[in-house]
Amino acid sequence: LVIACFLVAVVQSFIQHKEIIKGINHNLEEIQNSFIKIVGLGVYAIDEDYINVSLESILNMDYVSFVEVVEARGKKPIIYSSGEKEIGNVLVRTMPISYSDESIGEMQWATSTDLLEIQKS
Repeated sequence: LVIACFLVAVVQSFIQHKEIIKGINHNLEEIQNSFIKIVGLGVYAIDEDYINVSLESILNMDYVSFVEVVEARGKKPIIYSSGEKEIGNVLVRTMPISYSDESIGEMQWATSTDLLEIQKS
């Protein structure tokens, strides 16, 4: 009976882990397929309000705890961010931002492993 309970717990944990990974991958695809283009328009125009609204939208996605955009066309990069940048157990993804085939910066978003634990509950 104890072994059966243990096996059920292991299988349940595995299924939850797969669902979390599936959610993170879905967010990554959504950011790459839509948000990166939207953010790119704001960065190209250096429209701070537009960029901040876009970052807040990304931050509202499940599993996202921090998002940052670095506009890198000038001598001094301009940084926009939303959420709390954490140190430690964090999964980070970085994507280039381009507009009309011109590289204009990069976007980074993070998922705290603490957030993953909360999502499991």
